[in-house]
Amino acid sequence: MMNENNGMASTIDGGLPTSTSVSVQGEVDTTMHPLSDTILTWMFASTDEGMDIAACELVNAILEDAGQPPIGQVTELRSQYNIPGFNPNNRAVRLDIFAKSAEGKAVNIEVTLGDNRDHNDRSLFNASKLMVQEATKGAAVHLNRDSEGILESEDPDVIEAHYARSPQVIAINILQREFRKDHSAYHQPMSFCYMLDSRMATDKILIHNIELVKFERYMRERKPDLGNPIELWLYALTKAYTIQDAKKEVMAMSPGVDAFMKKYDRAAADPDLQRWRQKVEEGRLDQLAYIADRVGEAREIALAEGIELGHDKDVAIICALVSGEPIEAIAEKYSVSEDNVKEIHAAMHSKDS
Repeated sequence: MMNENNGMASTIDGGLPTSTSVSVQGEVDTTMHPLSDTILTWMFASTDEGMDIAACELVNAILEDAGQPPIGQVTELRSQYNIPGFNPNNRAVRLDIFAKSAEGKAVNIEVTLGDNRDHNDRSLFNASKLMVQEATKGAAVHLNRDSEGILESEDPDVIEAHYARSPQVIAINILQREFRKDHSAYHQPMSFCYMLDSRMATDKILIHNIELVKFERYMRERKPDLGNPIELWLYALTKAYTIQDAKKEVMAMSPGVDAFMKKYDRAAADPDLQRWRQKVEEGRLDQLAYIADRVGEAREIALAEGIELGHDKDVAIICALVSGEPIEAIAEKYSVSEDNVKEIHAAMHSKDS
């Protein structure tokens, strides 16, 4: 991926190439999933090339499915967006994708491959950090922070103005694996509600969990309704990008999908991004191979180390493979594809070759 800086590729995060103008060099590698960290970080780095339209359409499709109003025009778009801690003892967070609308609504989109069970809690934590940052950014009224970083003021008008500035924060978690096992819907919206009658108490923080395993299961039973924005987008992101005719069909349905797919094709054909993706994937598989070795010698230690690395479901799959369970049964048991299980199986034996 080249830019105008003497023909050298720029990088972020220690090596991921970034640019808004890629000249395609080679074939599109459709094994580069549109929802992978490599692609998403590059795709949503700015509003250029129609990505503001793509981000707006994707978020609105999810909101519409939950019966919520649209966010309006996206005016700011960033990937790997850092929110610093308020003081040295306060934890900073990094958002996969941050978007902001002309109306001041803030959106955090997170894509998760792992089997973490704290998505909702993490969403609330990130949303609260984002809300405070956006509420105080460029504020006409200034609040003091005490030694703990807490905003304080004795003036009721200042306090009221501060709360009034708090933006609506929309958290979207796109989950590659099943999260809520007690409900079949692939879209699980959440909000703050009164416990006595389930009425919404505030819409300042909204959380939407999209479970792709359930969506793919749903698609095996019927064709996607491309007139339904959320099905159009999820079909484009999970399947259509691999099939030329299907890709053309979804691109014709939506300006946002069209912009996304055009940029995806450039990204997936770019040698620098392909090499970076391979580097990241090799690192992940090396971790799994190490965990697999530890399973053989000390199962409990391996499980603890695997969970610490964020591979808790992968470790469970490794243990099942070590125990001799069939690949098909493991895929069904853990709600993952057989290809995913085979990939982990191959990583387990990579050190033998």
